[in-house]
Amino acid sequence: MAKSVNGVQDIVYALIIEDSKTGTTYGTVKELAPAIQVAVETASDSATQYANNMPYDTDTATGETTLNLEVPGLDPAVKRELLGLSVDKGVTDYKTTAKAPYVAVGYKFTRGDGTEIHTWLLKGKFRIPNSEGTTKAEGVEFKTTSLDATFITRESDGSFMREADTMEETYIDADTFFDAVPTTVVAP
Repeated sequence: MAKSVNGVQDIVYALIIEDSKTGTTYGTVKELAPAIQVAVETASDSATQYANNMPYDTDTATGETTLNLEVPGLDPAVKRELLGLSVDKGVTDYKTTAKAPYVAVGYKFTRGDGTEIHTWLLKGKFRIPNSEGTTKAEGVEFKTTSLDATFITRESDGSFMREADTMEETYIDADTFFDAVPTTVVAP
């Protein structure tokens, strides 16, 4: 019996080098930041057709997937890489012409019984995060960084996410799942 998710850890990313009908190539997997929270929502729509005064047919459509990451902070070099920003003498240059690259993002959800859910979101772009700070007062108040990204399907195979659960007896790649972004086609 599956237990509830009670933790998240190990957020990683890899740049997409190429995504075409012939295949997808990713760069090296790198640590993004320590995880505080990961929220994923995939847009979907459902419609029912009526005929002869009753439901006759139904269908669903899957849209984009949104990712929200909450992390303690973001290394400036990682931020620049995720957002496609340039730097000169330690000063990051934000331009409206900057283009965030497509990336894959991976993370683990953990459960109290020691099992894990391993996930890769396969092709998305991050948006510039908001900034917030408050003056230091008597108590301690931590401010975190919230990152938002939108993920779409890969051109190479139509996949947008890969997920594996260590509860599955046939899942044998738990120790290497995050070494590289999955690119092989999975049979239905």
